Amino acid sequence: MDGNRRWAQLRKRSHEEAYRAGMEAARRLIEHAAERRIRVLTLFTFSNENRNRHPQEVALLLRLFGEALTEQAQELLENGVRLRFLGEIERLAPELRRRIEHLDDQAPSEPGLTVCVAMYYGGRQDLLQAAARCQDDGVEVNEAAVDERLSTAGLPEPDLLIRTGGECRLSNFLLWQMAYTELYFTDTLWPDFDETKFDAALEWYAHRDRRFGVSGA
Repeated sequence: MDGNRRWAQLRKRSHEEAYRAGMEAARRLIEHAAERRIRVLTLFTFSNENRNRHPQEVALLLRLFGEALTEQAQELLENGVRLRFLGEIERLAPELRRRIEHLDDQAPSEPGLTVCVAMYYGGRQDLLQAAARCQDDGVEVNEAAVDERLSTAGLPEPDLLIRTGGECRLSNFLLWQMAYTELYFTDTLWPDFDETKFDAALEWYAHRDRRFGVSGA
């Protein structure tokens, strides 16, 4: 979800205003994804690399993340949305971890939409941890064993990656899982990425010929 700070710079707004606009964009698109009957939506909220930003900005992002959990998570649960958290959640403050555990306990058994929130996440880290779990469990490191030990275990592989803000790279996101994902890049800054632009990405995806390494007829 790239482009928040550039959005602020273009509009002469504060970073906090930009991130709040980005949070609102995320809220709208979660609702829209549910309406479109999308089963899983993953938001790359905060990467392991992001923690190297200026301490004040990191503190702001974590504070806003906590606010979002307080203000929006319960409503999502009541509407049949399951929240699942990927990454090193243990890095979060104890109060945030307790909120996340509470949300896990309340998760609907048959959600209409699962929203995965990648927090302190990195694809390489995810792979290394899965390999280490294979070793700890005394099993051969193979594709099935790694799949079962990734943070995304039990979830389908992503069909579509949408990256906003004009950046055209994966940035250490779901590296194993996106082997055959369709990649959609847009110059739109994240706070401006609305339902219409989301639908445009879905329309683009609908016309892709997905062969998964098998040649066409």
